[in-house]
Amino acid sequence: MICKRSFWRCWACMLAALRSLMSLMLAATPTGIAHATVQSALGYWTLPVPQQGSVPPTHHRFAVRIDAAACGLCHPQQYEQWRKSLHARADSMGLLGQLPALAAATRGKCLECHTPRAEQQALWAKSRAAAPGQLQGVDCAGCHVRKHQRFGANTRDGTPHGTVEALSLFQQSAFCAPCHQFGEDGVSLNGKPLENTYQEWLASRHAQQGRSCQTCHMPQGQHHFRGIHDPQMTRRGLKLEVHRRSFGIEARAWNAGAGHALPTYPTPRIRLLLEWSEGEHRRRREHTIQRHLDWNPIEGWRELSDTRLLPDQTAKLVQPLAHSHQATLTVIVEPDADYHDRVYPELLAMLGDSLSEKDLALLERAWLESGQSSYRLYRSNCPAWTGSDVLCPVTIPDP
Repeated sequence: MICKRSFWRCWACMLAALRSLMSLMLAATPTGIAHATVQSALGYWTLPVPQQGSVPPTHHRFAVRIDAAACGLCHPQQYEQWRKSLHARADSMGLLGQLPALAAATRGKCLECHTPRAEQQALWAKSRAAAPGQLQGVDCAGCHVRKHQRFGANTRDGTPHGTVEALSLFQQSAFCAPCHQFGEDGVSLNGKPLENTYQEWLASRHAQQGRSCQTCHMPQGQHHFRGIHDPQMTRRGLKLEVHRRSFGIEARAWNAGAGHALPTYPTPRIRLLLEWSEGEHRRRREHTIQRHLDWNPIEGWRELSDTRLLPDQTAKLVQPLAHSHQATLTVIVEPDADYHDRVYPELLAMLGDSLSEKDLALLERAWLESGQSSYRLYRSNCPAWTGSDVLCPVTIPDP
């Protein structure tokens, strides 16, 4: 549809669309989560995290800096784990490429969770640009340092930066909620916020059984923060069972391990792809596990479908087949499907003429990379019918 308003009104319309689009991609600070520990988390997570101020004279000279590399001098294992994580890359190409085009308030909301410290945001504002990784995303200090006081899961005395104060919040899911849960001011469709991870967990058996976000995403205090981009992590959540029966194929995929919807965000897509041959023809049938959204300037946001799996929920794919037919089922995970199919193309269309060559290149590279993150999670080959039901073997495909 061609916009018939004047150029400036049309441009304002496009920026409003962009701001709505950003709310899908980036978290807003929650304001309406009814849980006491979340209120405690909001007290700790004043966003942006205020400037640290003067370094106490009792701190060792090695503890004056609070950048991640400085922390890595004494915490090399945690640093290396974090360095390879998505938290370290939260100041991604896709984020940095569009920041210059955003209104200040919208940009601030984005940066609150992608570069939460005031020092990081000041660094971006100084140059109005940054290379991916330069701002260090969600870094050590963003989680552990307030006014140069260190906090963590355990108390430690006699460190180069003084006493590390233990907070029980570090072992609670509420610690993650400020950036992984929309509140009343966030976009919601069909009564479900676009980010609803904490509430999904709170309603699950995992919460009742004392299994927190940290239990799965930070086991033994690791700092990988693995999620759906990691095949091994996804296999802990999604299980597959395939039967060859007299009438055909019966496949069942279920959320056995994730304490939230799988996938929890609208951006990933999981595909159950069944393929078989009928003579010279190759047939296929697909079941998609995804919260499928759309946005247009007339209707705004629409939820086209929601086939995600809540904890312990099951998806089934049943396909009649002739006795002589074999079939193959492949589970394909596309962590950045919506970014690649919809978000980045729309951003490039709306902002292409207003961005610098550098920013445009960042968005184009982000679009390219978002199409390269998919992987095959499972594969199951089912034989022809031989007179009795069989459980088809499920294997892990080669990368």
